[in-house]
Amino acid sequence: MKFRKAISLVLALVIVFSVEVCSLGSVFATSQTNQYQKYIYKRGQDLKNTYAKLSAGDELNIVYFGGSVTNGTGATNAQTDSWRGLVGQWFVDNFNNVTINNINSAIGATGSKFGAYRLNHDVIAHKPDLVFVEFAINDYYDNQGEDIPLAEYGMRFETIVRNIRKELPLCDIVTVYTTEISHVNTNQAGELHDEAKEHEKICVAYNIPSIHIGRALADKITVGKAQQEWPEYFYDDGTNVHPNNKGYKIYFDAIKEYLENCLINSSYDGSAKNHTLPKMVNEYLLDGNIEVIDVDEALVTKSQELGGKNLKLKHYSEMNIGNPFRTFGDDGAASIEKNESVSFALEFTGTEIAILETCENDNKVEYYSIKVDNQEEKSVARQMTPTVLATGLEYGKHTVIIRPYFANSAKDNSKFLIKAFFVRDDRAVTAKYDHEHVYGNYISDKNASCVKNGTKTAKCCIKNCDKFKTVVDLGSKLTHKFVVVPTKKATLYKNGKGEKICSLCGRFDDVVTIKKIKSVKANDCHYNGKVQTPKVTVKDSAGKTVSSKYYTLKCYGKRKNLGSYKVKVTFKGNYSGSKTVKFKINPPKSSIKKLTAAKKSLKVKITKKTKQVKGYEIQYSTSKKFSKSTTKILTVSSNKKTTATLKGLKSKKKYYVRVRTYKTSSGKKYYSAWSGYKSKKTK
Repeated sequence: MKFRKAISLVLALVIVFSVEVCSLGSVFATSQTNQYQKYIYKRGQDLKNTYAKLSAGDELNIVYFGGSVTNGTGATNAQTDSWRGLVGQWFVDNFNNVTINNINSAIGATGSKFGAYRLNHDVIAHKPDLVFVEFAINDYYDNQGEDIPLAEYGMRFETIVRNIRKELPLCDIVTVYTTEISHVNTNQAGELHDEAKEHEKICVAYNIPSIHIGRALADKITVGKAQQEWPEYFYDDGTNVHPNNKGYKIYFDAIKEYLENCLINSSYDGSAKNHTLPKMVNEYLLDGNIEVIDVDEALVTKSQELGGKNLKLKHYSEMNIGNPFRTFGDDGAASIEKNESVSFALEFTGTEIAILETCENDNKVEYYSIKVDNQEEKSVARQMTPTVLATGLEYGKHTVIIRPYFANSAKDNSKFLIKAFFVRDDRAVTAKYDHEHVYGNYISDKNASCVKNGTKTAKCCIKNCDKFKTVVDLGSKLTHKFVVVPTKKATLYKNGKGEKICSLCGRFDDVVTIKKIKSVKANDCHYNGKVQTPKVTVKDSAGKTVSSKYYTLKCYGKRKNLGSYKVKVTFKGNYSGSKTVKFKINPPKSSIKKLTAAKKSLKVKITKKTKQVKGYEIQYSTSKKFSKSTTKILTVSSNKKTTATLKGLKSKKKYYVRVRTYKTSSGKKYYSAWSGYKSKKTK
């Protein structure tokens, strides 16, 4: 009986514990899954604040912020079968004690520019705890129609990220990257498309996790068979970007693994912490006290008063046009006929005005005619939502008159509706720096080439400023450094061939002849008590000295004492072959230490040399060139005797005197080189 009671108690505890685990989404960590690990980039706090909110068992606001793929285009039912719908249901199923508010702020055919404009209206106003952001694919499409620097997409995305961080520091952000058919090869190589890479730089800088769901799906496609296998995962609407239910399920599975590992298979302590706000990446953001002006009856009436024509307030349902901008309500200023002369007049205060509009099907407005403050009328091409009509205005109150013009291909009864306007004050944009930069000395980046000038960079001198400025370093362009690259090497007997190529940039200049080797000479050495290697001189058939970089030396013998030795010269580079030549080690040089004049004579004092020296020869002449007819030699046969007298000289005559050492070795007499001369006039 006691045993049965004990078992019952254990079962009861297990049941209670199981209920707690289900209701809280697992407080204790279990094993994590890693099927999609290579597509998931965890960073910073990940979802610790979301976990804390779920653990508190209250309410969780999730905003899905992106384009048509986030909205769910292509799914049978966007609310249940898209990745957004599946993620939302996953939260509901796993955290049934928490009120999950899934807020769809996705709008098709819009990128991060529109995201920056509508951020406050469609995201921050909902005070989310978690935001999924997906704009990189539409930024790619945006960049097909406009010549925009890639860094611009990073700036737009940073605007979204930084302002969420500033306004909602506890809010977790997750970035997702989708794919389309032209990106399959890039994704299968483990890479993102260029615009997504700009977003990813911001994710890294701000420690925001990202999930490469597009890569996960691309890897399901057989390499080289995208055209054949794409329809298995994507809805057939001609765009090749909207998944079907099967494709959305793969997107969801990758996200689900991240969510499960962070929120179920985890061991967070349940505490929340503000996300840190790093230094800005870009110098400016696309913000600036953005005001959304919704079009309503009062605005249409005011437009007519200001000179607007033939635009009436309409409800989406009256136009059968759909409501892609549902987050901005159901009404707008509408025109029904393509050929009507219509215009909208608006008063606003700011430096920039942008328009949010929609048209029936593909009957889009091609451009706008804009007139600001009765100035000259200008044409503005329609851009990916929203279209900026005027920017860089002086801050203040302005009146703008807007005339839309349909493309020639549009039908006569094409429907057009202005939904809202966005007004910015670019004086209030978030800036990385709050001062005017002052740059110090520019330092060369050492990247000049023979083709172009290099650059030089300076750092702002203002304390704690990390701004650098790089400019062209005029005059730093290098001179070509041509070297001969042999195609046929020269030898001791034949000329070779070569090409003059710049060693810096590889530029070809000319075909040249490499002259054959004419002479190889090894200079004699003087005894110094050490093993010696001679200086070798090589000349080609044109009489030019060949650089020592084109040959190596190998000497034979001990090469220390007096004697004759050999050195082998082996050629390389532009030359081939070898030659062995002889050189001598002679006695050490001496010198005239002192010369003293006497009557018809000169007294000579010699610098003493004893090692490897037998004696000295003193040469004297009335010619400093020591011509044969004017020159005589006095031999001093002992190396210990360092003085000698030159007798029988002419009176009051100038004589030039020099000395050399000698020694006989192995039956051969060796001489040092002559010393420099000294001169003196006799008495």
